[in-house]
This record gives sequence, structure tokens and C-alpha cells, in this order.
Amino acid sequence: MESIEVDGAVFSPDAEASFDDQASAFAAFVMERDLSTEYALYGAVIGSPQRGVDEIHGVLVDAGGNVAWSDRQTRESRAFKRSKPADPMGCTVFLVERLRGPLDLLDPVRGDASTGKWATRARRDSLAPTDAERDEMKERLARLLEAAPAATVLVYPARTGESWSVECATRLADEINRQGLLRASVAQNAIEFEIQPARDQQRVLWSGARSIRQLVRAHPADADYVLVADYIVTAGSGDPSLVHTFLLESDGGWVIVDYQNSHHEDFNTIRPVSPEECCDLSVVRLAGYLDS
Repeated sequence: MESIEVDGAVFSPDAEASFDDQASAFAAFVMERDLSTEYALYGAVIGSPQRGVDEIHGVLVDAGGNVAWSDRQTRESRAFKRSKPADPMGCTVFLVERLRGPLDLLDPVRGDASTGKWATRARRDSLAPTDAERDEMKERLARLLEAAPAATVLVYPARTGESWSVECATRLADEINRQGLLRASVAQNAIEFEIQPARDQQRVLWSGARSIRQLVRAHPADADYVLVADYIVTAGSGDPSLVHTFLLESDGGWVIVDYQNSHHEDFNTIRPVSPEECCDLSVVRLAGYLDS
């Protein structure tokens, strides 16, 4: 669909009302709005952090307040059991998949799918690299593959929560040298980069990458490459939830910006629950790029 807008108005139905009554209430809500589109879509995820997702609701209404489509999926629904949506993004994808048939939509993850304005905006807001920056990263990685294992890398203290760990840097350097990936040495002083806390984990990742790039450019290292790791732990548990690994050329050019969490195979293979195991995962990821 080409013309898609997001309305800032909040529709809050009576939680005790039936699904049909909620759909009717949304239709009445839409009639009071001055829509800039022909239809309005409402989606809701019912559940809790403790129970997980119980139901997913979708209602499509035309500008005249007529319900064109409605869909209620529960844990007992066949499609729900097949997809097993477990988080907000998964529920969103599930709802769009339910809409594909009625609206005759193409597969959004097909190879020739165009990038719409909302995807473009999300990419910009996430601070993700431009296409030109990604192309430059590919070129730098190609140069790294040609230079390794003789290339030198300076490993800076890893950020572990709110502190900076020389011990992690030493573990990283020792393992890189042991595996013969690069010629690693350890920096005693950290690159104290900053990240922007956000729900969008890509924004967290790339805000850190941009901060590191700026600091490396200001203070070039006496090595071919610099390595910085960032281990973000889940509040209250001490268990790592994100592992970020940044490899840059000495002038600050990004080579590898790697993100790992429980959705990734290498993360689940190691299942890191300590900074030391996070270091091991960073080395696995680095080795994977060098074997490509």
C-alpha cells in the first residue's frame, strides 16, 4: 500500500466489552475523525508480561464508519498456534499477515519489496547507516580480509553495564591472538562512548557506533584497527541481553558493527551470562566475519 498514515489520536475501548462491541466503538470513533485516508486500522494485543500474548485484535473501518474487516485471534486459534506471536513486533507482523488476504497484499519480506516512507523514517530515526556508508563498510571488510591475520588491532576496555573492563579487553585480545585472527594488543584507557537509550535496539547500537567513530577520529590509534565491545545487561538479573561488537579502522571508519541478542544463533549457542562469556561471543562473531 502506498498511502499509509499514522494517527496520533488514541482509541481506548472498554476492556470489558465484547470484541464485536469494541469493533463498533472503533467505527463510531472513526466517524468523528477527519481521515486523510479511505480506511482506518486498529490493532490491539491482549495479554501481560507474565502470561504473554492472549489475543490479537484487528478492525478495519472505512471513512464512513463501516466495518470492512475484523479479526480476533486467541491462543486457541489455528493461525495463532502456528505463528506463536510472543512480542509486540511479532504481533504486529502477525496482524499484517492476517490482512494480506483481505487486502490482496504482497509478501512484505519478498526480495523485490520497495522501501516505503515509514521504513525510510524508521531507518533514519534508528541512526542506521546510509546505503553509501554500508557500501563503504563492505569495502573496508574486504580490505580487512586481505590484511588479516597480519593486521594489528588495539582492543579497548569493554563497557560492561556502567563500567569499563580492562579484563574483558585482555580476554578478547588473548583469544584473538590465540586463534590467529589478528595481532591484538590491549589499551589501558577506555573509549568512553555514549549510547542513546531507546526501545529501538538499532538506535542503541548505531548511536554507540557513531559515538565511537567520532572519538576514534579525534584520537587515532597506533594500530590498523580498533575493537570496542559493549555488553548491556538486563536490569536486576545481571544476565547480558545485548552484545555489541565494533571494529573500526584506525581513522574511525566502520568495518564491523555487530549486534547479538537471544534472537541470534551464536548468542543462543553460547548463552552468555557473564562478561567473560560475552567476550567469547564477540570473538566468535569476529571470527565469523574473517571467515566470510
